[in-house]
Amino acid sequence: KLGDFLAPLDMASASLDGIREQLLGIMYMGQMPLDTPAPGVKRKPVASALPQPFFGGTMRLDAMRVVDAFGRTLDLDVSRVSTTRALEIADAPASITVRPRVQHAARWIVRFVGAPDPTAPDPAARPDANVDQVTRDAMVNPVAGFLLPDHIDESLEVFAADGSPIGELAHDSITGAVTWEPAPGRPVLPDAGPFVGLTAAQSPIADVAAGVLLADVAARGQPTPPTSSSLSSMLRAIDTTLWTIDTYSAIGSPTVAGLVGRPVAVVRATVRLDIPDDISVVTITHIGGADVRRAVFAAMSEVRFPFRLGALERADDSLLGFFIGDDFAHLHLVDKVVESLAAQSGRLKGALGQLGAAIDITAVPIDHPYIVAEDELWVRPGQDVALTLLMLPAGKVHVTSGLLPRKALSLAEDWVGPGLRAMSPSVRVGPVLVDPSEIRLPLIRAMGPRQRFTRRTGPLTWRDDPIKAATMTAYLPRMPHEAQEGWIRVAPEESDASGGTSGGGGA
Repeated sequence: KLGDFLAPLDMASASLDGIREQLLGIMYMGQMPLDTPAPGVKRKPVASALPQPFFGGTMRLDAMRVVDAFGRTLDLDVSRVSTTRALEIADAPASITVRPRVQHAARWIVRFVGAPDPTAPDPAARPDANVDQVTRDAMVNPVAGFLLPDHIDESLEVFAADGSPIGELAHDSITGAVTWEPAPGRPVLPDAGPFVGLTAAQSPIADVAAGVLLADVAARGQPTPPTSSSLSSMLRAIDTTLWTIDTYSAIGSPTVAGLVGRPVAVVRATVRLDIPDDISVVTITHIGGADVRRAVFAAMSEVRFPFRLGALERADDSLLGFFIGDDFAHLHLVDKVVESLAAQSGRLKGALGQLGAAIDITAVPIDHPYIVAEDELWVRPGQDVALTLLMLPAGKVHVTSGLLPRKALSLAEDWVGPGLRAMSPSVRVGPVLVDPSEIRLPLIRAMGPRQRFTRRTGPLTWRDDPIKAATMTAYLPRMPHEAQEGWIRVAPEESDASGGTSGGGGA
């Protein structure tokens, strides 16, 4: 040990090389001795003592002396030595926290995964996401769908992974409660829930929508309900986190959906901390042999290690929030400061205030049980943590632990591109007076000519009509005008030019 080495000496010069090996029970005297196996067999380090694979604690500086080239010395006052603020120990001068470290091979395994198998709920059994540009049906896509926040109207449109609309979360105009409405064009009843008409692979996107609804119902049932809803709290958390991200660096805004807001991908993932033993890479000579050494490493499975998802300090990290396991009634933030420093958001609030008026950046903390501000997660080695991530498309998510180097994983364009190009946002309008034979409304130039007016004609039937640009020209209507209400939608370039709708979860 270093202390035994220095005890009989007045002064010594030595490096700290070999500490890791000695903690693993491997003799190290300037170099690491190897065994002498049979000819042709690879030589291995000799483990002559039991390992201490996990090491941490505190370090205290008792004395410090500066010696120059002429042998002159200067004793320094160690009580005035400063340490980094993150690692300082209260009321302990000249002390510093030594973060825990694993002394042998370890790694973070962060996987984007496909849809869960109902017969195999174990997260480790989910297939790894992959890109297959030859046989697209063989590709495993981790993206379960997309969310399109509308911060002006405080609503959230929900889309499947292929870009087909599923529905919209909004607020009731009278009670302010969060409501769900199927997307225009879907052949489902007006009061159908988020899961109606969806496949098993699309269920995570419906879980997110249902979680917002259930969280709002539970909060309103409290003796003192919060002043905001779960939906508005979610939108404020997303909006505040977006200010820390360069949203155009990875994908830009080439889609129609980008005219309304920044589309958010709902991504399935798992995180696992892998800490294997070193039985196969050392020659064991200590008492007890391989069984005792294996038991020491197996005890690591009872230790919990902290880690964090996302990084506000990185402009290329696009994580906006996440859900753990099957708990979709609680949205976890990337950083706890998002809750306390969130600015106002919504119609005529904050950055969405009146044009020309001063922007009110006063922080209004988010206060709703749906939002979980605790940003540190814990995991045991070998434990798979199932996650549902809210990410900007084509962005990165970082895993930071302080235990191992930071890990980053990116979304592939093949997973998000087709769905984004097919997404068509909808805007509710009406009631308006229209000629039912020829819908004439003001067209929005930025949205192109493929705008259409969609409205219900029955419980399960819809009608789509292309919108012709209204002009100042006077004309006689072909049929008497009717007061109708519906949605203005924009058909992407890849859509069917006929303007017809299709079932099975989208229009």
